This record gives sequence, structure tokens and C-alpha cells, in this order.
Amino acid sequence: MCIWRGFTVESSGTMAHMQVHNTLERASVPFVPAVAGRVTMYVCGPTVQSEPHLGHGRSAVSFDVLRRYLEWLGNDVVFVRNV
Repeated sequence: MCIWRGFTVESSGTMAHMQVHNTLERASVPFVPAVAGRVTMYVCGPTVQSEPHLGHGRSAVSFDVLRRYLEWLGNDVVFVRNV
């Protein structure tokens, strides 16, 4: 199931496998944390040059949903966002 470009979630039995788009390989690859059970994320905050718009909120919501999904899978997530 494609949620948005570069992020897909496929279910295989009881185990969910997340894939991300690797721009170097130009292909979807399985997401494997560098340290098993621990995921670190850094997300840039909005660069608002003019009036804020809905796109600024989309970034905040989409990465928060990703963080919550990774935690739901049982990972210890360290999430840092620049504001």
C-alpha cells in the first residue's frame, strides 16, 4: 500500500515490513534501524519565507505519524525537530 511517494508499508502475515526509497539505489529497500530496536530521527522545522500554509502542517503531522508508527512497532524512538 503506497501512503505517499517514498514510503510504503506492506503487511506479510503478522509482521509489518516498512520500506523506504533509497535515492542512491533508486529503489525501495527494507527499513532496518542501525541499532536494533532503536530509531533516531532528525526533522528540519519549517522555513517560512512568507505566509504559513497547510504544507507546513503536513510535514509536522506526517513525521509525527511516522514516529508513532515506529513506536507502535516496539522501537525506542529518539525524535528531534528543529523549530
